[in-house]
Amino acid sequence: MNRIIFDTETVSLNKRFIYNLGYVITDGDGKILLERDFIIRQIYDNKPLFATAYYAGKRPLYTKYMKARRAKKVSWGEACRVMCKDIKEFNVADGYAYNSDFDEKAFYFNHLFFQNKRRPLDGINVHDIMDFIKVFTQTAAYKKFCKDNGFVTKHSVPRAKQTAESVYAYLTANSEYKEEHTALADSRIESFILTKCLEAQTEGI
Repeated sequence: MNRIIFDTETVSLNKRFIYNLGYVITDGDGKILLERDFIIRQIYDNKPLFATAYYAGKRPLYTKYMKARRAKKVSWGEACRVMCKDIKEFNVADGYAYNSDFDEKAFYFNHLFFQNKRRPLDGINVHDIMDFIKVFTQTAAYKKFCKDNGFVTKHSVPRAKQTAESVYAYLTANSEYKEEHTALADSRIESFILTKCLEAQTEGI
């Protein structure tokens, strides 16, 4: 069964205007069948608003991606239209995101603001990838990797992080890995994480 793994980049936690929407559609084995990387025109071209984004410094990177036709600038309505079409054409029933609650709320925020009728997530069952990572994050090997490589929280009693960055670094044995924090790039690594988790569950690890 095909699935969609999606990610959003928003201005902030309070202003959840999506300026970057990315997703991959994969088959049941995790093979990527389709990739999309949308820069949302209404937000990205609103320079005063975009300047307040947590990752506003990535603007040159987005410019580079658009020039290389790796990303496409579209309206929010167009992004939703294409996403709905892709979900239908690839017969997708399930969607996944890392900390999916954030992304679902971001979609809802933008749907209300732009009053668009096409709502891609309405037609699929959305699952949180963080519900699957315990197969790795609860192991002694993962906790040791995080401790040895600084993937720990800043609490009085540090704990192993459970971010997409730390999990991907562990699964690829790459302690130097840094998450890009752009929607398509993050969707790719989150798809990889999900596939590894499902494989581990199947194998009974």
